[in-house]
Amino acid sequence: MIVPEHGRGELGIDAIVDKGAGQGCLLRAVRQIFDASDNALIATVRQTSLLRGDGGCGSYGETLPPSKPVPDRGPDARMEIETRPEQALLYRLSGDYNPLHADPQVAADAGFPAPILHGLCTYAIAGKAILGWACDNDPALLRGLDCRFTAPVFPGERLLVEMWRSATDVVAFRASVPARETIVLDFGLAQLDFKVTDAAVQGGAAQSQDLKNKAKTESPA
Repeated sequence: MIVPEHGRGELGIDAIVDKGAGQGCLLRAVRQIFDASDNALIATVRQTSLLRGDGGCGSYGETLPPSKPVPDRGPDARMEIETRPEQALLYRLSGDYNPLHADPQVAADAGFPAPILHGLCTYAIAGKAILGWACDNDPALLRGLDCRFTAPVFPGERLLVEMWRSATDVVAFRASVPARETIVLDFGLAQLDFKVTDAAVQGGAAQSQDLKNKAKTESPA
C-alpha cells in the first residue's frame, strides 16, 4: 500500500484492566490513520501499556485477550541481525527524541547502564526478518505485526529473530540478544496477506545460515 502524502490520525482508549491497588493497570490505546483526501482507513495501531502506579483506578472496556506464546518446538527459520552502536541516534531521525535513547545520564537515572535502543526499532528489525523469510521482501504482504516488548536492547547488540509458521497465513516470532541470553520481543504474531507454503518453511530453514551471513553486512532501517 502506498501511504498518501496527507493523512490524519485519531487516538482513543478502548480498554483499561485494573490489576488492583499497588499492582498497576493495563491500558490499551488505539490509533487509526486515515487518508485525508477520502477518509479511507490506512492502518490501525493498538498499544498496550503497563501503568505501574495506577492500580485501583477501575477497569473499562473489554478484558484484553491473553498473548499467544510461540510454538513449543524449534523454529522454522532464524535470522541474526547486528545493530550499530549509533543505531539509536539514527532512529531518532524518525521523530522520537526521547533522551533515554541518546543521553547517558538520563539512561543512568532510569537505571540503565547506557542509552537503550527504541523499542520500535527492535520491532522494525523483527519485521525485516519476517519480510525476508516469508514475504520475499514485499511489505505489501505483511498485514499485521503483534508482539510484547519484554526487555531493552542496547545499540550495537546482535539480535536473533526466530520464526515459526503457526498457521497458514500467520508467522509466530520472537527476538533475543544471545550474548545476554535475554528475550527482548516475545509472543510475536505476523499476519500475512497470503498463505505461507510448506516450500517456504523448508526453504526458510535451509537458508537461515545464508540469512545470518547476509544480515552481518546490512544495517536495519
